[in-house]
Amino acid sequence: MENKQPQIIFNITGGTQNNVGSQINEQHNTFMGNDMKTQSVKASAGNAENGQTDMSSLLSTPEAQELWQRAQQAGWVDKERQPTRMLETKVSKALFANIMANKLGIPSPMYEPFEKLWGEEDLSRSYSAGNAANKNQRLMDDIKASLK
Repeated sequence: MENKQPQIIFNITGGTQNNVGSQINEQHNTFMGNDMKTQSVKASAGNAENGQTDMSSLLSTPEAQELWQRAQQAGWVDKERQPTRMLETKVSKALFANIMANKLGIPSPMYEPFEKLWGEEDLSRSYSAGNAANKNQRLMDDIKASLK
């Protein structure tokens, strides 16, 4: 006859949290007999309680919808909120994203929702590079005026 030992399972709740940018990584350890398994859970810092990880919701608020409508009327974006030819350079997209993010009060990393929406990377770096150029001041003024 085979003698089987019952397996005892312990769940350690809470685990550890590592805040990385806007993501919170939680590790939950489960002990099964002598083995330990670790499960990682990622959640957006702003929505960690309800498990949402989609930062694009920051671009879908009623206030954001109103700004998107103004931006579309001005020709900056199309119906799908994608940049038009008026924002064809990465610097111009970064300038637009910066102005929108500031108007909406999007916390850092404020470019992330736009990067996901547009499939771009490093908009913050492009903003830093383009913000110093005087030629972009007129573009920024035009964007700000159209989003008032």
